[in-house]
Amino acid sequence: MTTNDKSPLQIVDPRSENLFSDFQSLQLMIYLVLSSFVVLVYDHILTIKDEVQYIWKHRWTPCEL
Repeated sequence: MTTNDKSPLQIVDPRSENLFSDFQSLQLMIYLVLSSFVVLVYDHILTIKDEVQYIWKHRWTPCEL
């Protein structure tokens, strides 16, 4: 594994010379994951009405099961 291929658990290494930089990288990763999740939930909230109308309320055929 090269120095650029760090897993999320290896980002914060207490022996690291750049602990502050590692902390910023971890914080950025957390913000990106959280913002992605918020966008996903927002999209689901906006489209749930259409999903219920077009997918769950129509008549099911044997081919669709």
